[in-house]
Amino acid sequence: MSYLSRPTNYSPRFRRSLIGLIVLVGFLGLSAFTARADSFSVTFTQTSFPLPAVSGTGTFTTDGVCIICTPGSGLLTFTATFMIGPPFPATDVFDITDEGGANLNTFYNRTLNEITYAAFNSESLGDSLSVQTNGIWFLTESESTTPQTGTYAIIPTPEPDSTTLFLAGVLLLGFFYRRRLLLPAHRF
Repeated sequence: MSYLSRPTNYSPRFRRSLIGLIVLVGFLGLSAFTARADSFSVTFTQTSFPLPAVSGTGTFTTDGVCIICTPGSGLLTFTATFMIGPPFPATDVFDITDEGGANLNTFYNRTLNEITYAAFNSESLGDSLSVQTNGIWFLTESESTTPQTGTYAIIPTPEPDSTTLFLAGVLLLGFFYRRRLLLPAHRF
C-alpha cells in the first residue's frame, strides 16, 4: 500500500479545529472584502489668503463597488459646506441633489482617491465651486471678485459592520488559540 492511497482517519478534535480554522479564514476574508470604505469625508483647506477667510468640510458616499463613480452610477451623495468669514460672512452648501449641472461634472476616482465637482450653488446665486482631480479647489462668490483657492484631502471612513466583522474574526482566533493552550497535548 503506497503512502498516497493510505486511508486517513482524523480525530474529532482535529476536525473541529479544521472547521474552526475554515470559519475564521472566512470571517477574516469577508471582513477584508467589506472593509472597503464607501463613506468619505473631505477637508477643504484654504491656501490663498485674500479676505474673506474660508474653511470647508464635506462628505460623499459611493456604492462601494464602482471604480469611477458618477451620480447615478455609484456616487450616491456629495455635499460640501464652506464657512465664509468677514467681510461677507456666509455659509455655502454644494451638493449633487439640487445643483443642476453638478451631475454632469461630478465623479470620484477610487483608484486615485480624487473627486471632480463643478457647479453653481442653487441657494445663493452666483457662488460656484470647482473641485479638481489635482487636489485643488476654487470657490467663487458673487460678492467677491477674487476666487478662494485651496487643497482638499479625502479620508475614507470605514463602515461599522466591516469593523465588527473583523473584530469577531480576531476574537474567534483568540478563542481557538486560548482553547488550544488550555487543553493538554494530544498523544498519538
